[in-house]
Amino acid sequence: TVQVHDIPGPPKGPIKFDEISSDYILMSWEPPENDGGVPINNYIVEMRETNSTTWIEKAATVIRTTFKAAHLTTGTEYQFRIKAQNRYGTGPAIASEAVVATYPFKVPGPPGTPQVIAVNKDSMTIT
Repeated sequence: TVQVHDIPGPPKGPIKFDEISSDYILMSWEPPENDGGVPINNYIVEMRETNSTTWIEKAATVIRTTFKAAHLTTGTEYQFRIKAQNRYGTGPAIASEAVVATYPFKVPGPPGTPQVIAVNKDSMTIT
């Protein structure tokens, strides 16, 4: 039997955004289908703002298949990519969709027109 050992394949996507907030994004992915014949040591997570072509390494020693990208700027659109690493080297990356760091709620719209439903000499009830 011949066993070939090599760098791992790309992590299995898609990269899921499990939680999006104004200053952090929690993401997850699946391990590569091909680990290169040896265990995956760690994952490398890189990030870029979508208006830039420069990737910045956020972490190089991620053990699990989840990562919390913290210290993000509210309203900024980001893209992430993840690579698996084993003792033979680093495999190809998978890239995420673009995602905006934003508050997990929407700004409320204007109130509706109030309706008077009851009046007496001291008060008025509206809905």
